[in-house]
Amino acid sequence: MNHNYKRAVASFLVLALMATLCLGCGEKSEEKVVIKVGFMNDYTGPGATAMRPITFAITDMVRHINEEDPIPGVRLELITYDARFDPSRDVPGYDWCRERGAKVIICPQHTSPDVLKPFAEKDKVPILTWAASENMLEPPGWVFCVNPTFYDLGYTLMQWLGEQWSETTPAKIGVFGWSVSNNVETASAVRDYSQAHPDQFDFVAEAIVPAGTMTYSGGTIEKMKDCDYIFATDVNPGSLAFVKDFAARGYRTTYVDTDALAAGKGIFLDAVGWDNMDGTLCILPTRWWNEDYPIINLAKDILHRYRPGEAEDLMYQGISYVGSFHGVYYYFDLLRQAIEKVGAENFDGQAVYDTAVEFSASLEGYAEVGYSETDRYLHHHVAVYEWSAEASDLVRITDWFPVVSK
Repeated sequence: MNHNYKRAVASFLVLALMATLCLGCGEKSEEKVVIKVGFMNDYTGPGATAMRPITFAITDMVRHINEEDPIPGVRLELITYDARFDPSRDVPGYDWCRERGAKVIICPQHTSPDVLKPFAEKDKVPILTWAASENMLEPPGWVFCVNPTFYDLGYTLMQWLGEQWSETTPAKIGVFGWSVSNNVETASAVRDYSQAHPDQFDFVAEAIVPAGTMTYSGGTIEKMKDCDYIFATDVNPGSLAFVKDFAARGYRTTYVDTDALAAGKGIFLDAVGWDNMDGTLCILPTRWWNEDYPIINLAKDILHRYRPGEAEDLMYQGISYVGSFHGVYYYFDLLRQAIEKVGAENFDGQAVYDTAVEFSASLEGYAEVGYSETDRYLHHHVAVYEWSAEASDLVRITDWFPVVSK
């Protein structure tokens, strides 16, 4: 990994601070170059509630940049499109953004980049997204992700769980979720690891149901009632129904996940309380709200500044705002570097691509993130967080350790 940009994030913070201190004391009449960034997300579809904090994080960062000028001489403009979690809208949305001048497209909806990858390659329009899939990563192209694949995250958590299990009999485990690509990947990781390590896990049941399913059958609940662990692959009304039904029948388990339950922390606690969620284990590539860390502190500052009436509720809801903010933070620093390399007037998708394949960043106390010519996701390390009723919060219980890549 190229280390020429290890000071990138720190530079971004310094520039932001300088801009803040100089508000009102410099010339504000210079004409700025407008750089348009496409933003495709689910605004009104089935994933809209879950994606709403990500939309907030993106729009808040753009406002922060435009008001405080950490990218001198540039004003950012978001070209937005409601993808509605509908694959038939992916290509029209991509065309919509490009026709209106977007040189790069940010696309949090995890299904869209799979569809758009060949178009991005042909048109030289980088797609910046969060969740990775094998298709996005191989062969390396114009889709750049924040996180590793769901398969790798799931497999890494399974390995960690297996290393912690000390009973003489294997741990019983089940998995549930909607049948969309990321959940299918996660379920495959749970199943594959269990079958490869029968001394550690007894794979009891898999309930990957059609997207939109709002309840799970009583038979499914009964199959998993004695599970030591249940792997939750997503956050949606169906997942909430599963957890509520499981608790209502008087059953207890330890839920585990990548970030699904962490994204819905508030709704799960409101539904079944800490008694049923205490001990839940999440594997996360980003830090949690309660940690003293530059990205966390900036996220809190921006959130309270721009959404004071919603800030506490968004923090209570879970990881969605702050987790996505990590990617927002790095992506806009990537754009800043690309603009500095070629000049705002010459900014285009090729400049973003050329900067991305050399991009890396490091902050004290956190593993380095970055891309390379062959690497298409930023975070290569994770930590395990535990839901703690005693702390009324999530608590990190491990140091950062490498993702297991299969």
